[in-house]
Amino acid sequence: MPLGFNLPDWKTALQESFQNYVAQPLETKFQEVKAYNEKTQKIIIAFGVGIFALLAIAYFWKDES
Repeated sequence: MPLGFNLPDWKTALQESFQNYVAQPLETKFQEVKAYNEKTQKIIIAFGVGIFALLAIAYFWKDES
């Protein structure tokens, strides 16, 4: 090989590309989905408790007639 002729470091280039364009965006998206799922789970639990409370009130309601 002639002096001054350097082959690119493909392994490092691929690792950096993977880190910048795949790993970080996936991690960011994963965190967003995790936060969305936690919020959705809390909303579903709140609806369930509300429905249960309404059913309990309807069951134990004493009608005057």
